[in-house]
Amino acid sequence: MILSIDTSTFKTGIGLYWQNGRQLSKEYYWESQKNQSQELLINIDKFLKENKVNLQNLKAIGVMLGPGSYTGLRVGLTVANTLGWALGIPVLGLFKEDNRLISKQGQGRAPHEVSTLEIAQRAFAKYKTLKNPKFSQIALPCYAQNCK
Repeated sequence: MILSIDTSTFKTGIGLYWQNGRQLSKEYYWESQKNQSQELLINIDKFLKENKVNLQNLKAIGVMLGPGSYTGLRVGLTVANTLGWALGIPVLGLFKEDNRLISKQGQGRAPHEVSTLEIAQRAFAKYKTLKNPKFSQIALPCYAQNCK
């Protein structure tokens, strides 16, 4: 099970993805208006419980690295890295500039916005290539517009 986190804009999102005989794909968004530090963990806990997922079932965390809101990225990365470290699972950072993550218009998102499901699917693809899927490195934010 891959948990994804995107706090790069005020429209905060979390998602779940897994493909093991059956595919599970869930997303949840909310308008946080500078309250991500207060709302993110509460919403992750609620989202996991609603989908009957235990923290111990997570295999990796996909997180948006940027570019985006300075404070928002720090909140999302801190939560992702802390959960990854505590659970001993990898934190896989992804950039919006990755063309495979750019959403098509629809589903209530602008053309440049990225779906948490897309983040989770890309993180799952990265996870499958890992030789030692343990927490090993902290994901760092990207604040500049030309991050690669």
